[in-house]
Amino acid sequence: MMSPRCQRRKGLEGKVEMAMDDNARAWQQMAKLLRPRLPGEWTQGRSGIRTVLVRQPVEWVLTWVGAVRSRRSNNPTIWVAQTPLVSEWRGGLALGHGVTSDRPGPGQIDFTRPDAAEVVERFVLDAGLPRVSWSARDFAAEAEEQYAQPHAERGRPLVCIDAAAWRVILETGSPVEPALEAAAWLEDTAMASDEGAWHRALVDAWNSGGRAAAMTFLTTNRDAAVASLKLR
Repeated sequence: MMSPRCQRRKGLEGKVEMAMDDNARAWQQMAKLLRPRLPGEWTQGRSGIRTVLVRQPVEWVLTWVGAVRSRRSNNPTIWVAQTPLVSEWRGGLALGHGVTSDRPGPGQIDFTRPDAAEVVERFVLDAGLPRVSWSARDFAAEAEEQYAQPHAERGRPLVCIDAAAWRVILETGSPVEPALEAAAWLEDTAMASDEGAWHRALVDAWNSGGRAAAMTFLTTNRDAAVASLKLR
């Protein structure tokens, strides 16, 4: 028989799970209503709490609006961000450049609140979108700037690992040296060894077929990333 303590814990867990489901459903519907209110053309992808709005056209930088839920809270935060699509795609959207509603902003948001849609829209339009205007060249310049620094002085995030891909895309030089350096660093990191192999594959493509082959490699990776979002 379940003890009273376990029963209380089970009940609490059930309430938390229900709250999470309510938030996920609310965000999916909220995103659908927010989409036509955003400037420009936007598409919607994924579902539930992972619902994402993506600005079109998508070239090498993904501009998106999404919800991220902390393990420590039922209530998510809103992210308005740009993610370069120039590295191995692992299915997750990273805050490459942008803002979240907790730094600064309304903080974590209960999407079931009556005023949640208004709070989200105001944050996205007033605080979020004005901060996500970087181009491919902006990201490339940031990567090259960090790549030029001594290893010990490179901060985080480690954007210099994207320098090789940007060189191919923007036709600014050979990707071999930065790609091999990135591969060596990533292969020393237990959680990122596959990414090291990805950078070596980029070098192989460049060495075998020049920029055309390297662009095919990068384009295939980018297209798979976009397809995984199931935009509609």
